[in-house]
Order: sequence, then structure tokens, then C-alpha cells
Amino acid sequence: MTELRKPYEGPKEQRVQQPDGSYKIEKVIDSEGLIEFIEIGFAVQELVQQRKKVGVGAIAGNVIRVVNARISGELEYLQTHEASISPEEGNAGFSLLASNSGVRGLGIYYVAGKIGFLLIAGDTDMCRKEAADSMESFKQIANQKYGLELA
Repeated sequence: MTELRKPYEGPKEQRVQQPDGSYKIEKVIDSEGLIEFIEIGFAVQELVQQRKKVGVGAIAGNVIRVVNARISGELEYLQTHEASISPEEGNAGFSLLASNSGVRGLGIYYVAGKIGFLLIAGDTDMCRKEAADSMESFKQIANQKYGLELA
């Protein structure tokens, strides 16, 4: 992975949508820690795409990272959420949820499609597909049917 790491130079400015729909241009100043995280993240993604090793996963373009949690000290999946509600894109995005106690696994809920996918540790199925009108109902289905505590 370290051989795949390349220098990252991010954008110098960004457009931030304001509550009234207008945009404001702001300078972007990335910290050294963020730049390191991005460089390593891109290297891991490139490594995953090579598919030379089993055990690192990429789902919907996301690299699934597993870490020792700061508070509990236990192994946990990291969660993420991406959403867009601009007039141009409509209501879209996804949430990557994790069940870090009891039954372990991941859930990916797509807002626009009202659909979610479950990847359960030790499951005989690689992935389970569940229709749900909201992320909350997706989490309830995951809990009731599979015992996952998605957060």
C-alpha cells in the first residue's frame, strides 16, 4: 500500500451552498493530518481494486475500514453518510451503517432508491437486499430480521 501512496494536492477553494440556495466561495486549507488520511485512503482504494488479497472490501466505491474504537477499544467498522438535497440533484445519497455489537455487519441505505443492502459477518449470503421507505425503517428491518443494531 505504501508503494501506491501518491502526493495529494486538494482544491484551493470550494463552493458552499447556503440555506437560501446561493453559493459562497471559500478557501480550502487542508491540515497535514487530513492530507495524510486522503493519501492513505486513495492508496488503499487502489490496492483494493487490484484484488490481490482477500480481506479488504470495496462496496459502492467505498473502502470499508475497520478500526479499534477510541472509547470501547473494540474492533469497529467506520460509518459514513453522503447526501445531496440541492435542486439540481434532488434528494439522493447513501448511508453506510455498522453493527458493532452482537451480530456484526454493515448496511448501506440508498435514499433515492429506498433500498438497502446488508453484509452480515459469517452469513451464508454475500449480501441481502431490503426495501425500506426510510433509513430508520431499514434499521428496524435489519434488527427484526437479522439481529443487526445498525448505527
